[in-house]
Amino acid sequence: MKKELVILLTLALLSTGFVGCSTADVYAVTTITLGDKIKVEGGGATINGNSVTITDAGTYTITGTLTDGLVTVDSADQDVTLILDNASITNSAGPALLIKDAGRAIVTLADESNNYLKDGGASEYDAALYGCVSYMINGTGILDVYGTTKEGLVSEENLTIDGGIINITSVDDGINASSDDTSQIIINDGMVTITAGGDGIDSNGDLEINGGTIISIASAEDGNGGLDAGGALTINGGTVFASGTMLPTPDSASAQKSLMAGFDTLQDAGTRLTIKQGDTELLNTTPAQSYQAILFSSPDLIDAEEYEIYLGDTLSQTVTTDSVNSSMKSMGESQTGADGEILQGNPPARPDGETPQGDKPPADGNTQRPALPDGEMPQGGGQPPADGTTPSAI
Repeated sequence: MKKELVILLTLALLSTGFVGCSTADVYAVTTITLGDKIKVEGGGATINGNSVTITDAGTYTITGTLTDGLVTVDSADQDVTLILDNASITNSAGPALLIKDAGRAIVTLADESNNYLKDGGASEYDAALYGCVSYMINGTGILDVYGTTKEGLVSEENLTIDGGIINITSVDDGINASSDDTSQIIINDGMVTITAGGDGIDSNGDLEINGGTIISIASAEDGNGGLDAGGALTINGGTVFASGTMLPTPDSASAQKSLMAGFDTLQDAGTRLTIKQGDTELLNTTPAQSYQAILFSSPDLIDAEEYEIYLGDTLSQTVTTDSVNSSMKSMGESQTGADGEILQGNPPARPDGETPQGDKPPADGNTQRPALPDGEMPQGGGQPPADGTTPSAI
């Protein structure tokens, strides 16, 4: 009788899935509440002063404000999901969020949440959100990222963005995947707005955009671009605008067409840029930093059609979509129009000197790095600044 009872209980456990499941499946959600005193409700995380370290597989909701501290994931190849739910983290001595070790790492931006990450000081992990491993960002909330030492988001391996409203201001690259030839950045959805002192999105391997809205404004110094890929740049969907001084040509395998244009002089920040086809306006934006080259991709672009580029109210040039994926010349070789303007390829050498940068274009032509917060935390329980929650319209 006892033997039969044991068999029945074993079968019951198997039918409910409690036997043979990974620990990530059976763990309850752990809540980490940041503040002057960090609180952990649940298991898998330890507190050390103003820092908290996640060591076990599971799902962790992070909320509250940490004015000077660090959240680290160090889970030895185990799967971890972080749900940022009105979390505000500033660190004066390194990254705000460090994914040091994990199997599958996911950062989810909770519905209707405003989240804030800002790094500082000297550290080998030189980004506001630094991943030594691959990770994904998804969700529908807002994430404001301030990379005050170097970069905004970094992965030493691969980075995937599947959703969220992500606003990045950085003194160097906005997003970087740093392993040569092997790293990959994939953007499938979401709205990503970047103002960078280096490249906007820089993959040392491939860069693939399949959807979402991307506005990536790079520095006009040192050959930076809103997009940069050591491997292939593939654009299959989404609305993309990138500016800088150099931009890679989308791979011919891209499912979506793009327009590229170069200018014979550095274009001032704060000048309205419009792309039209006749009376139809496809793009109306005001880049926040000076630039000499642009890339625009949209599902509305038609193969082999001509489009007009306006600077302010003045027609600057006309470009065609077929020139990008079929006859684009390599970097260092430039195609010029009849009026001498560079249409594709490497723009001419720009003038020496700093270029306007920052969240807002300088009215007086001041040449500074992107403006960053002065160290004060946003008001309202860790919410990002009210004027930083709505990315520039495209």
